[in-house]
Amino acid sequence: MKIGSIIILAFVIVGCKSTTNEPTASREAKQIFKLTYDMYCAYRNPGQNEYCNCFVEKLDEVTPPEVKQKIVSDRKAYQSEIQTVMLDNREQLEMCYQYKSQ
Repeated sequence: MKIGSIIILAFVIVGCKSTTNEPTASREAKQIFKLTYDMYCAYRNPGQNEYCNCFVEKLDEVTPPEVKQKIVSDRKAYQSEIQTVMLDNREQLEMCYQYKSQ
């Protein structure tokens, strides 16, 4: 229930107009992508803000725009592709463990 409310809030926030020159669909997909992983990481790793910030930034850097777009257009294909991105970039993502406190 709590996660559902957070996700709905994320979609509401993403709906706010931005002033960048990116195409709207691409900008929204990137915002949804980052918000989703921010919330997911915070939920899975409470109190680990530095780790989550690092993880989400690294994941954002290594994930191609077309994969991010699928988060809103094709959830089934997205899940498979994001797993591949994470596995292919495991070393970069693991660098964030240095920010994780015990």
